[in-house]
Amino acid sequence: MTDFTLLNGEDHRDLKLQDNLPYDAMKSLKNCQIIVDEIFLAGSSFPVFFIKDVEKGQFLLSVIFAFQNDGNLFVGQDGWNAPYMPLNIKRQPLALGMELAADVLQPHDIYIDLDSELVSSVAGSRLFHEDGSETVFLKDKKRSLGGMVQGEEKTQSFIDSILKYDLMSPLTITLSTAEGDRLIKGIYGIDHVKMKYMDPKSYLGLIDEGVLDNIIMMKASYAQIGRLIWMENKKLWLENKKSAGKIINYSISCNQN
Repeated sequence: MTDFTLLNGEDHRDLKLQDNLPYDAMKSLKNCQIIVDEIFLAGSSFPVFFIKDVEKGQFLLSVIFAFQNDGNLFVGQDGWNAPYMPLNIKRQPLALGMELAADVLQPHDIYIDLDSELVSSVAGSRLFHEDGSETVFLKDKKRSLGGMVQGEEKTQSFIDSILKYDLMSPLTITLSTAEGDRLIKGIYGIDHVKMKYMDPKSYLGLIDEGVLDNIIMMKASYAQIGRLIWMENKKLWLENKKSAGKIINYSISCNQN
């Protein structure tokens, strides 16, 4: 459950935020939404794809933390086990008002989830000084949140360009084991065949709109599929001491429209 409350120096003067991750919430997280400015760093740790929000009918830029494993491969009792931590995880348990509701009265103010296990009155970094003024720690958190909101607008522009040039395509990842193949669907990426045969004017449009560099970095992130497979195989062996179900190979295909 969540209990988001408007953060203020009078009511929350003694609150602190712990640095450790909320393990119970993170262990089942199989993907995480990111902003376009994170592709370069996030792609050094995780594969980056688009995922469709069926309820809203929107595409989300996301990183994948596991394929066939039941939990997040990058989090353990000892914390976060990846070189990069997405901003959507790092900013917890804070949120901007506009993220919680479209008609919120304070859209640019900071809200805090008081039910989060990161919130404490004993351990962690203070959010406010004794006089109720903001600490440097809170100011840094607020800058990160503001950057995320601006980044979401830039990310939507990136996705809109992909759709405008008809480059969005469903993908299928085939995981091959000795027992047979398993198909991973529900992810989207760039149709590189269409992109290869784009007319020069459209291709220049990708460059002028700053889209091409992000497409290249997204494709480069697919190399991290191998990292996930290695981690899943390792976890399978540590838990069962058996090779059954071990992923031997994989392939990724574009389901052309």
